[in-house]
Amino acid sequence: RQSGKRRSRSAVMARRKSLAQPVLSFVRSMPGSWWGRTFCSTVARPTQRFSASALLPAGNWLRVGAACGTSPLLLGDPPLVSESSYALSSPRLAFDAITCRFDGRAVVEDVSLSLAAGSVTCLLGPSGCGKSTTLRIAAGVERASAGRVLLDGAVVEDATTHVPPEDRKVGMMFQDFALFPHMTAAANVAYGLPRRDAGGRVAELLSRVGISALAGKYPHQMSGGEQQRVALARALAPRPRVMLMDEPFSGLDNRLRDGIRDETLDVLKEEGTAVLLVTHEPQEALRMAEQIALMRAGRIVQVGAP
Repeated sequence: RQSGKRRSRSAVMARRKSLAQPVLSFVRSMPGSWWGRTFCSTVARPTQRFSASALLPAGNWLRVGAACGTSPLLLGDPPLVSESSYALSSPRLAFDAITCRFDGRAVVEDVSLSLAAGSVTCLLGPSGCGKSTTLRIAAGVERASAGRVLLDGAVVEDATTHVPPEDRKVGMMFQDFALFPHMTAAANVAYGLPRRDAGGRVAELLSRVGISALAGKYPHQMSGGEQQRVALARALAPRPRVMLMDEPFSGLDNRLRDGIRDETLDVLKEEGTAVLLVTHEPQEALRMAEQIALMRAGRIVQVGAP
């Protein structure tokens, strides 16, 4: 019996080391960088596929901070989404082992992530790591090579299913806002709405984002911050279940950015919309997100609360 217990403890320790290895390798690869210092001093938890509750019992933490000479990074307890709660509660948006290849090269590989209604999740990583491609797969404008995408528990993307973007009830905000230059603010917001519902919904959203007075103005007559508010109102108009945001604040100057960012989040939370935000700025992710997914070379290497 004693020998069996020792063997069992050895197996558990070996398993813990294997679970920590991907993050440990990532931290070692950038010991002197800002990212390395930031994420070595952050309490975070691994992705669900690394954190099955049966493999990391409650109370057990793994320390991997010595690699960058700062505060230790803690991994393991508790899993971000337990298997039982994941099965019982349906996330608003879920990626299940998503892979996307272009010309045989994997730009997104084995990505699994879930978002609850009303939550804000940031995809954080350097340029070219697959963040925007992941957003495009969620929106339906890019096909996944493998895996599944689910909205409110229903499959919208897999090997045999592809729900078109217009039927997914997903909104998207772009880095350049993508407003129609020949349309007024009100017409931009109303675009895509049924005509019978447009008037009241447009007035409501313009008031909510604080630009009712700009309803008759064209994009070239507005500041960057005002255009951003119009883009937000247009994205919210069809009442999307999920809002996908591809670095929408990067075009604003520092004086405007913080205020508009906070106003945008307030409006999205009032609507109960799940938000998936792409950024390469750690400060923005730490300020906005309730959950951060760190991407590198097409993979999510770590998920946790800031």
